[in-house]
Amino acid sequence: MNKKLWSLSCFFLVILFLQPVGYRAEIHTGPEKLERKVYKIAGEQYMPPFSYVDNNGNLTGFSVELFKEIAKRENIEFKFIPMNTYKAVSLLKNGELDGILGMKYSQSIRSQYLYSDPYFMMTDTVVVPKVDAGQMRTLTDLRDRTVIMQEDEAALSMMNNVRGAEISLALNTRDAFTLLKDNRADVLLTNKWTASHYLNEMGMKSQFEMIDGLTGTSSELVFVLHPNHHKLASAVNKSIAELKKNGDYSALHEEWFYDVKDERLEELRKWLLALIVFSVLILTALSAISLWNQKLQKEVKKQTQQLKKANSMLQQKQQELTQADQFKENIFHHIYSGIITFDNQHCLTSMNRRARAILKLQYIEKPKSDDIWSLPIMRLVFKEWQSLPENNGKEEYFSKEIEFEEEGKRRSILFRVIPFEGENAEPEGYLITLADRSEERMLERKLALREKMGALGQLVAGVAHEIRNPLTTVKMFIDILPRKYEDPAYQEELLRHVPEAVRRMNRIVESLLGYSRHNEAKKEYFQLKECVQSIVSIMEPTLRKNGVELKVVVDEDTLGFADKSQIGQILLNFMINGLDAMENSEEKAMTVTAGSEGQLCYITVSDSGCGIENGALDHLFEPFYTTKSKGVGIGLSLCYQWAEENNGTVEARPLETGAEFTVKFPAAGKGENT
Repeated sequence: MNKKLWSLSCFFLVILFLQPVGYRAEIHTGPEKLERKVYKIAGEQYMPPFSYVDNNGNLTGFSVELFKEIAKRENIEFKFIPMNTYKAVSLLKNGELDGILGMKYSQSIRSQYLYSDPYFMMTDTVVVPKVDAGQMRTLTDLRDRTVIMQEDEAALSMMNNVRGAEISLALNTRDAFTLLKDNRADVLLTNKWTASHYLNEMGMKSQFEMIDGLTGTSSELVFVLHPNHHKLASAVNKSIAELKKNGDYSALHEEWFYDVKDERLEELRKWLLALIVFSVLILTALSAISLWNQKLQKEVKKQTQQLKKANSMLQQKQQELTQADQFKENIFHHIYSGIITFDNQHCLTSMNRRARAILKLQYIEKPKSDDIWSLPIMRLVFKEWQSLPENNGKEEYFSKEIEFEEEGKRRSILFRVIPFEGENAEPEGYLITLADRSEERMLERKLALREKMGALGQLVAGVAHEIRNPLTTVKMFIDILPRKYEDPAYQEELLRHVPEAVRRMNRIVESLLGYSRHNEAKKEYFQLKECVQSIVSIMEPTLRKNGVELKVVVDEDTLGFADKSQIGQILLNFMINGLDAMENSEEKAMTVTAGSEGQLCYITVSDSGCGIENGALDHLFEPFYTTKSKGVGIGLSLCYQWAEENNGTVEARPLETGAEFTVKFPAAGKGENT
């Protein structure tokens, strides 16, 4: 067994050594000899050991020495000029150079210039910090990293396929290593021989590591010539072939790349050892398979029965999953809110029936993304969501209710946009919910009107009583007008009492009209006293009729800045609520206090009524919440809304007997004139 194993190992080793090492060049021979002249040849000055400038300022390296040998053989002279490749290409194109050493073969070379047979197979490597080396397995591991490299058509094409990699170009390899050392790049891409040279020269070997085979590509190194030098190209190809044939190429190669040979031998040793281990494992495995096969036959019968049982359970699970999916689908399509989901590219992924009904798309069998985004209302919602500031790079929850006219009807739809997040908090799309609140908003408007009309009825009763007194005065003077027309005393009394009675009626009517109007808040400076007195004068007859003792304390000089009409409506609502609360009270008293505290005005109404029930305080200003048997619960919510429109607040607190309501809004300062 050992002899067979050794023979097999030697056989594989011989095959490995017989594999061709170099690239055999095609020889292009020419019928004529080269003209004796000096050819100007450029070489990259920062690509050791292929070409670089030595301490004496001369260009040297493997490529340079190889072409010196070619020059001797062909009895010609090469003048080697160190320069960057990009500059050399420009000069070659203009005819100022005859050729360029050590360029990688590419399609651009083939289409524009002559090129020699390849004289070296270049392998790329990746240089990374040692702390990151363990993470590098494939090219995709270079994502989200800055890759520094010299301009190279093939390498650029390859790196452009790595998503998220940021590519930075350096003028030469030495500059690229300097940028890598200064932490201005994460990864460096170049050939492994030049990389090894600069890691040693710049003292970076302890911090950085080369990873071979990551790119999986090799490039042919060729000599590029001006298109007019066909004879020179043929001579170079002939010499390269002869040098490889007589062994001079191998000697020169060993001189410049002696460490590579050691690495190759070490690699072969590793392969041979792996082959031996593999053979032993194969023989061991064959023996184990024979024993295991017997047990396997018995186990197959057992497993077959278990598979049948598992298959039956799987079918049952599949049926349950189908039913669960159907159930979720039914919930999705029968939920009251509309639901639409999109991916990151704003493409529609799902949409329930309610959403189609709300957006009037129920007649489209399978709505598409364009059907959704063609709706102006959807574009408006998406635009407002996108305009929100981002938090930690992601939009947060967004909600907006939009009112609009459609087919002569007023509609109100509440939109909510909720982003989806996947692994690592990466966005995966978003969900939009739609709730049609058109009927709810219409009902709110009707109830608000009903509340206002109820309050207006109480106002009218007070106004009628208040107007009756000045009307009686006017009627009395009119009745005796025919008899006292020329009486000077009568005329004096007429001019004194009748105009005052008319002015009083006008003030009452204006106060009533001011309450009945409701527009957008029109803020202005006004006397707090005038605002309070206008409402008190309307409510006073009604309060007096119901046996309520009214006390008014108002700061004479306080100016407010708000919508006077809306503040008056809030005060009127407070007084009406106080009157209702004292309906069954034995002692009925109401106090209206108005003044200023710092930068705010306040108006407070307190009563001796039934007070505020336990648990009701937190809900007083909510729409449709009421403790009255005949109330609709919209009055205090309107007060809250009006106060907010005027940058103010409303507050309520229970008293030992009764309750107290306060509205606060901006003050203009005492003694300030409008």
